Amino acid sequence: MRTGAFMKRTFALALAAALGAGWLVVDAGPVMAQAGAAEGSVPAVMVACRRCGGPCNPYAPCCPRCGVRHPAAAAAPGEAAPSETQPSPAAEAAAPEPSMLAGNFGAAQGPASTAPYMIGDFFGTVGVPIFVGPNFATSTGAIAASPSSMVNRFKMAETTSPIPRDRVFFNYTFYRNVALSSDGIDVSSYLPGFEKTFFDGLTSFELRFPIASTRSSDLFPDALATVGKKEGEFGNISMAFKGLFLRRESFALSAGLGLIVPTADDVRFFLDPNSSAFGVIENQSVHYLPFVGAVWTPTNEWFVQSYLQIDIDGNGNPVKALHPRGSGQGPGLVSIGRYTEPTVLYFDVAVGYWLRRNDYSRCISGIAPIVELHLNQGLQDTDEVRDPLQVFNVGVAETMSILDLTAGVRLELGRRTDLTMAYATPLTNDRQFDGEFRLLLNLNF
Repeated sequence: MRTGAFMKRTFALALAAALGAGWLVVDAGPVMAQAGAAEGSVPAVMVACRRCGGPCNPYAPCCPRCGVRHPAAAAAPGEAAPSETQPSPAAEAAAPEPSMLAGNFGAAQGPASTAPYMIGDFFGTVGVPIFVGPNFATSTGAIAASPSSMVNRFKMAETTSPIPRDRVFFNYTFYRNVALSSDGIDVSSYLPGFEKTFFDGLTSFELRFPIASTRSSDLFPDALATVGKKEGEFGNISMAFKGLFLRRESFALSAGLGLIVPTADDVRFFLDPNSSAFGVIENQSVHYLPFVGAVWTPTNEWFVQSYLQIDIDGNGNPVKALHPRGSGQGPGLVSIGRYTEPTVLYFDVAVGYWLRRNDYSRCISGIAPIVELHLNQGLQDTDEVRDPLQVFNVGVAETMSILDLTAGVRLELGRRTDLTMAYATPLTNDRQFDGEFRLLLNLNF
């Protein structure tokens, strides 16, 4: 009998130690019942750690993942802490679980993850006039001298979170009166993509495929702007590598690198629909976009997040003009230089407040109004490419300095779907559009 009791105590203590160290994640209730609650066993109750967000036994001495020590007052169910009285049933029912105050996907398992995705504002880089011939001074529109200028460009503050997430998304954006011609043009943008976390949710990879109903990449003078004015265009594919470097209960800091690779069509310039192209800007540029992102949630309702990013043109785009004698004996396109887009600084900040959160008894389980401010600041003047024969010239424009305001509302639809509706408006005379409507859908997994 003594041997049996000794073995029972030894087994219970060994199992309790394994649970407390995080080696086992099982329901040990039946075993503990056999060993006897009076033997000092530790219940196997797993919740999210308030510091690292990982699975944690609150009755163990410390979290097995981050090592934070639990309060000495923690006691097993049914036992009051030494310095506390047992809470009333009403208080226990009112106290939310940690997961009710935090995100539940990837590294977002923590209070700092209550901030939703940012909304964004951006269309493209600074406009550059294109001049044709010595006697044809009318530009083809204040477009960026880049093949991707017809489709909106990638920026980290566009529908992302500084915290790595697992999700697929689809964004629709309507831009009113975009400066792609002298009289402006409306653009509808469609952006499908996905983000996947790795290394226990501490890093993620994101991929985007921009498509737009916009001005054609085959351009004519403004007098002929109705020719091929609206077409479906595929933009430059963008991607981002993100890593979470600091995570606290109410603060998170990340950094990474975005890339824009040349997949859009070349931009070609024509005098009339029946002529050959007299100028071409080839799509070869790769853009590098290093960034830093931060999230701060001072309370369970308020959230603030921000991005700081730089857009660097890595190699520029070749510019060619039609000369009387090309590479052969007849007329042909001849290289006249390389256009490099100016380096641009992006600074974005968002503030929001949860009016409702994790109320799964309703169709709309969460509601949060959001206000964002976006600064898009060029760090240098635009480039210039001059043709010795004055057939085709890329002119110089002023340094871009754009400030946009975005206001919207985030709706959570159940546990894994969220929908955001927003409107953006320029606050400065230097602008890319007159107004912008955004509809953003995210499916988290």
